[in-house]
Amino acid sequence: MGTRFTWILVAFGLFVLLGGLSLVVDLYFDLLWFQQLGMSVIFTTSITAKGIVGATVLLVSFVFLYLNLLHADRGPGSVQLGIPTPTGQITAYTVTAETVRRLAGLAALVVSLFIALREIHKWEVVWRWLRKVDFGVADPIFGRDISFFVFSLPLIGEAVLLGMILCALAGAGSLVLYHFKGALSLRSLGRRSHIRTHLSLLAALFFLFLAVDAYLKRFHLLYSSHSPMFGASYSDLHGRLPLLNFIMVAAAIGAVLLAYNAFASRNRAAVAAVALYVVALLAGNLYPAILQKFVVAPNELSRESPQIQHNIRATLHAYGLEDVQERNLSGDKTLSPEDIRANAATIRSIRLWDHEPLLDTFSQIQEIRTYYDFTSVDNDRYRLESGPPQQMMLSPRELNSVSLPERNWINEHLSYTHGYGITLGPVNRVTAEGLPVLLVQDIPPRSQLPSLEIKRPEIYHGELTRGYVVVKSGQQEFDYPSGEENVYTTYQGRGGVPIESLFRKLLFAIYFKDPNILLSPLLKPESRFLYFRDVRSRVTKLVPFLHLDQDPYMVISGGRLFWIQDAYTTTDRYPYSTPTRGVGNYMRNAVKAVIDAYDGSVTLYVSAPADPMIQVYERIFPGAFRPIADMPEDLRRHIRYPEDIFRVQTYIYAVYHMTNP
Repeated sequence: MGTRFTWILVAFGLFVLLGGLSLVVDLYFDLLWFQQLGMSVIFTTSITAKGIVGATVLLVSFVFLYLNLLHADRGPGSVQLGIPTPTGQITAYTVTAETVRRLAGLAALVVSLFIALREIHKWEVVWRWLRKVDFGVADPIFGRDISFFVFSLPLIGEAVLLGMILCALAGAGSLVLYHFKGALSLRSLGRRSHIRTHLSLLAALFFLFLAVDAYLKRFHLLYSSHSPMFGASYSDLHGRLPLLNFIMVAAAIGAVLLAYNAFASRNRAAVAAVALYVVALLAGNLYPAILQKFVVAPNELSRESPQIQHNIRATLHAYGLEDVQERNLSGDKTLSPEDIRANAATIRSIRLWDHEPLLDTFSQIQEIRTYYDFTSVDNDRYRLESGPPQQMMLSPRELNSVSLPERNWINEHLSYTHGYGITLGPVNRVTAEGLPVLLVQDIPPRSQLPSLEIKRPEIYHGELTRGYVVVKSGQQEFDYPSGEENVYTTYQGRGGVPIESLFRKLLFAIYFKDPNILLSPLLKPESRFLYFRDVRSRVTKLVPFLHLDQDPYMVISGGRLFWIQDAYTTTDRYPYSTPTRGVGNYMRNAVKAVIDAYDGSVTLYVSAPADPMIQVYERIFPGAFRPIADMPEDLRRHIRYPEDIFRVQTYIYAVYHMTNP
């Protein structure tokens, strides 16, 4: 029995050790990755914040739980355990006070660790509150700035929930301890005693948290979905709001009664406290339904008109639609030659090619080899020599490792490391054979115009670049095919994390769970690992608090290839605003992330500086974001209105274009 228990402990210890080692290695390579991008402030701030939040919750939870268990241990009696003997009899065993304290401390520590692990992921809630800024807009019911709902209310709610959990756990733990001490009985609870005093005070504290929770639920009425519109309805404001005030007062009175009960001779105060709270809850469920049926339903439009107006105004503002200008178009006007001449630039950019058949055409005439793929076609604007910008269709030629002629570790991670070049042409021109006119084509890329010349056609970071690759290794990198021969290259960028030492090489093998990294003689100290190469996963890893557009697009600038990834600040905490699935009920195109397809560098430009949410993140991560004015002029010409926010705004405005309830 003892040997088996020892092996179990050893196995558990090894499991914890390996898990801890894996976590440390993951954090280490995340740090190196952030440092290589010049964004270590995001990593260090998040880790520091998690540490502070976790340590604070751990300390508060442990102290509260341990003190309650110690107080329970000071009660009458001693802990008795019944241990069966080989003969089948039960032998009573008295646990010493010192052992009880140690076990209580261990139990409190383990439970507190689980609570801290749960709360550690809420660090953003805390840091957003610490760095909050006002929206400059007040809610129509309570007159609170929107920042209270977005930044303050979530934190207060988490604190109240944590308080109730701790009270419940402390009460349950104390009851268990009193039971093993043989002190728990109806008599001990029915008269003034150490046990009743302790449990009554815990219950009083729990009721105090219930009172605060009821107070907070008043604000949550502004997210109500009890009526066809989103937000507080007539029955919410005239039924649930007064009853929440009543529940809050009932819980506060209950807390006072329970505190009094701790020192009273009988339990009447405790019974009264619970009864009062139950009555308040029952009324809270019945009265609003009665109000809705007999007061609101007979004259719903008149009753709900003010609330509908609140919903319309909040929704339009939350989605950036409050300044939309409307114009009446009769539809009976005909085009004149003067109209055509005045809009010649627009007419020249009318798109003739549909993306799906165009993608198939590119695949047939420009993939060159089976391991290259065109995954998407994006529209962009380019100025050709002189004249106004013209709309172009562009598709990057990416490497698809799944289609390699021979799939092995060297080919997938050392040799075939990047895609190559793009295909680009005007959206409105067709050859005599019915094919698209191409201004950039082939491998290596041939550009018809100097302004479209590409000096760095390699695509190490794209939409198909999943998994890691190692550059500057002893294995030459395949660059592009040239007839029957292959052209090879060596990576010249500063992207990626270098190996540097045998020890780091070992850590890389642990990080990627790949023994080939440690065993391969082709990896040298100067070799560099490129990972998180997929554009969207790269930006998500960097700024996980932003919502990304589904369609990053590639542009040519200064002879290099860049990806532009639109990112949004979103929340589901904007009062009265109607939510959209997968987004929330507030959305701003706050950031333009620019990713160099060659070296993977990422620059975050703030495109909506007036957005309070991005202002908060700028304060949390100083230096991580740059103003849009810092974006090179050539790149700024390629900024477009993002597809996702346009789709969401179109969906919202289809309903909310009518501002009269």
